[in-house]
Amino acid sequence: MAENKVVVLPNWGEMMSRLVEINPSPTLVMRLYPEFLIHEGKEKTAQEIVMIIGPKIMMMAEGKGAEEYGRLFDLANKFVGAFTTDEDMTAQVKHLLALFLKK
Repeated sequence: MAENKVVVLPNWGEMMSRLVEINPSPTLVMRLYPEFLIHEGKEKTAQEIVMIIGPKIMMMAEGKGAEEYGRLFDLANKFVGAFTTDEDMTAQVKHLLALFLKK
């Protein structure tokens, strides 16, 4: 895996479509997805993608039990697909995200 590989994130419409396909929850659409969508069309490294997703998941998990944390961890991994379809980048982001979320 290339440490400094960069991908261009999808445009707003494509990223929103991917996110809604992952989870169409109105709460996520209104509160979380806009935080992701401000990065649309920008170049990002795996580390930068982790820093977009990871802190938001940590905030959502605060005060939650292990079962809910596990669901949020799984959701975070699915969100990676909304940011990139590049297989190497996806693997790197998921690896780094697991380290960030300590699971």
